Amino acid sequence: MSYHGVLALMNGLIDSLSVVPESGQPRLTTRWLFGELGCQLYGTESFLGGMAATTFIPVVCIEHYLASCKKDFYDTISSSTWWTVAMLCWMYAALWAILPLFGWNSYDVESSGIACGINWLKKDASHITYMQAMVITYLILFVMAFYGLYQSRVYWESVQVKADPKPDAKNWFTERQQAWICLAFMGIMCIGFGPYAILGAWSALTDSTTVSTLAIIIPSLACKASSSLYPLPYIVASDKFRAAYLGYRVSEQEAKAN
Repeated sequence: MSYHGVLALMNGLIDSLSVVPESGQPRLTTRWLFGELGCQLYGTESFLGGMAATTFIPVVCIEHYLASCKKDFYDTISSSTWWTVAMLCWMYAALWAILPLFGWNSYDVESSGIACGINWLKKDASHITYMQAMVITYLILFVMAFYGLYQSRVYWESVQVKADPKPDAKNWFTERQQAWICLAFMGIMCIGFGPYAILGAWSALTDSTTVSTLAIIIPSLACKASSSLYPLPYIVASDKFRAAYLGYRVSEQEAKAN
């Protein structure tokens, strides 16, 4: 199984992390009901899902670069290695999520009153250095991802492949399909997590001590919505994947109906 297959399984976990905590909060409530401990747990869990989503996608792009441009090396990588990479991505995301619990930045009730997240209004050195370190590390990861996609494109042009090989029973996607899937992933991630990045930059660069409820709600909803869109590029790119994915969904619904 390649990293694309591992990612498909990880997306299910990321989606579940995006929606589970909210189910316990009454929709008409405008204040946090679960105390300080609940706030810290909610902030950690939701931030873990967001950091995992923004970590897996660049790594998928790097995997595609290896598959296209370093195929001899790529063919030596086993499925267990990809599972190890997936676990390392989760550990990296978990590191950023738990650091606020130990004093590097902090979680607090958001202005909406019904969720907890990074305390954007905290202007001390802890918050500023945390945001700076996160931006630098993720910038490096994203540059590597876009470089990998660019080199994959250069490779396909250099070999002058006129027709992409057809997918087979083992590989459901051609190399070019995977390239477009990776590009779509990066687009979804940038659109979904862009508002959150803007909010983070605003909090680090301004001295404002207030923020509107809408400015907090929109980035959070965009992050959660974007995580649910990751299967779409696979569905659009491959007839076989589309049939398998939709067939599973239909059979599941029929099973419930019966």
